[in-house]
Amino acid sequence: MGDINIDSLDKKHDYILMHDILKSHDVERLDLPPTRITPTSRTSIDCVCTNLPQEELDVHVINTEISDHTGQLCTLKLNSTKLQAPSTMERRHMNNRNLYKLKTCLDQQDWTEVYSSLEVNDAYNRFLQILTDVMNEACPMVKSRTMLKPSKLMLNDPTTIHLKGMLVKAQDQYNATGSEEHKRNASAIKKEYDLRLRLLRQQATKNAVAEADNKTKALWRVINSER
Repeated sequence: MGDINIDSLDKKHDYILMHDILKSHDVERLDLPPTRITPTSRTSIDCVCTNLPQEELDVHVINTEISDHTGQLCTLKLNSTKLQAPSTMERRHMNNRNLYKLKTCLDQQDWTEVYSSLEVNDAYNRFLQILTDVMNEACPMVKSRTMLKPSKLMLNDPTTIHLKGMLVKAQDQYNATGSEEHKRNASAIKKEYDLRLRLLRQQATKNAVAEADNKTKALWRVINSER
């Protein structure tokens, strides 16, 4: 649910009120260790709420180093059956030759029935019928075998791991002392860590496009993933 500024470590009136409201909907807030730690405070103001039995959940608080709040990783212990991917699929064969044939066939069609229709629905239905017939002729449905793509290995970057370790130590040091010098040191390491992550992301994108057979498609896949 995120940061709601109701501390579960200090169970005051707002905590009890929230507990009662959630309970009326058969929902329970799980008590977590501190999720926001500063040199002057330790509070658990981020929450995980559920209507499932606690034994079906596995919840951990993790230090993401994204902000002064920790992350909450919640895993559901569900018995799921892995679906078998179909071995064949139907699709239209849209190669250059078929697309040229499609263009030629469309150019040869008589669209009089579409133009002369008095009703919009009639015009659309006639247009759709012509287009479907042409598509079936020029770009017929074909069956093809599906190939499972091998999963890419996500290799850990030693420099990134080292920087994150330094960042955790620097942040812990600042939280323990509250020193401005330690704060500046943690901020400097955080900046270096962020720049390293940005560089790795840029390199991964560049490599994905360079290694792709269809570079335009790969580039659009990257763009769409950023939306």
